[in-house]
Amino acid sequence: MENPFEIILNKLNNVESLLTQMQMQLKAIANLSVYKKENEIMNTDELAKYIKHTKATIYGYISRREIPYYKGAKRIYFKKEEIDNWLTNNRIPTNKEIQEESIYYMKKYTKKNR
Repeated sequence: MENPFEIILNKLNNVESLLTQMQMQLKAIANLSVYKKENEIMNTDELAKYIKHTKATIYGYISRREIPYYKGAKRIYFKKEEIDNWLTNNRIPTNKEIQEESIYYMKKYTKKNR
């Protein structure tokens, strides 16, 4: 007769192996979804919904070449990652950052002028 503890141990090992496989699969799926989101391609309608602007505003950005876009097969496309960068490109500094920068310049130029 087989030892019942060995049976339990074998079953636990099988469960542990299956859990490890599932974790690896979940990580792979998560990596694919991150890759897909970063490289997501949008059309004008999808972009309008994404940045909450009208299509007319987007076409204005395009005509003034203010927004990164691609043109192919008589259609306009946008990469989500590039749009995210474009949206966050013109960051306004905080009052504290401006103050720190002014102190830096004051120290830098007062030493040179003495």
